[in-house]
Amino acid sequence: MVTPYDTQSNIVPLTFGTNVPTAMRSIVAAWTAWGRKQHFGGSRPAPDVADPNLLNHYDWYAAHGWRLPYPGESAILTPTQLLR
Repeated sequence: MVTPYDTQSNIVPLTFGTNVPTAMRSIVAAWTAWGRKQHFGGSRPAPDVADPNLLNHYDWYAAHGWRLPYPGESAILTPTQLLR
């Protein structure tokens, strides 16, 4: 039996996070390279591999479209800048 339903519009745009500002592309590339080394997901996830501070920054930047610095900072930083 088929139950009728009403559709709803997306709350989050389907392109969210894909429109990276041109000036941020090198920073996003640095974070992407960092992320590839963290073994996120996959068949053998290792949740404790990533540095929590770096992971928090990565999540913040990605969630805010690479447009907003981490709280308390004046710029969006690369992983290398955070490790100094």
